Amino acid sequence: KNLGRPGHACRDKWRMMRNNPKSGDWSPDEVARLRELVNEYFAQNNAAPGRGAGEGNEHLPLRDNINWKAISSKIGTRSENMCMQKWYRIAPSAEETGQWAKGDDKIMLEGILKQVDADDEHKVAWEGLVPGRTLGQIKNRFRAAKRDIPDHSNVTFDVLLTKMIDKYAPEMTKAEALPAP
Repeated sequence: KNLGRPGHACRDKWRMMRNNPKSGDWSPDEVARLRELVNEYFAQNNAAPGRGAGEGNEHLPLRDNINWKAISSKIGTRSENMCMQKWYRIAPSAEETGQWAKGDDKIMLEGILKQVDADDEHKVAWEGLVPGRTLGQIKNRFRAAKRDIPDHSNVTFDVLLTKMIDKYAPEMTKAEALPAP
């Protein structure tokens, strides 16, 4: 019958209440067990925090594709939602889990420069340009970096790349930056 709430809210509340989980602060033992179970999951699935669902499962868009139901049942004192929320509060640092690092910019720019046919952003083969990054992560980073370049829409692709190298990978030498025409 109609409870005046969306179905997903009722489902989440039921999941939270069904095993009468503990509330309040997590004990050090619970936190240690959560870390152990999540890291065990990653090891079994050849995955890594923030880098997707593991080898062969790159098509899964979920945020690590962790089976929180299984982890919750193994912990026994916390709900699926509580386990998930706690993990993402205590998980490894953002840079380790998928945030863009400075070295990734250099790898991306070097990869673009190696593509001789890429004289335009639309001709770049983005897939696999930065190891361990999804197509979406690479394109989003390029767009964000491009927006940081003043007047980026009024310069050629070569000039844009030169400005991006100056800003994000100044350690690249001018010789490796742009090939001679």
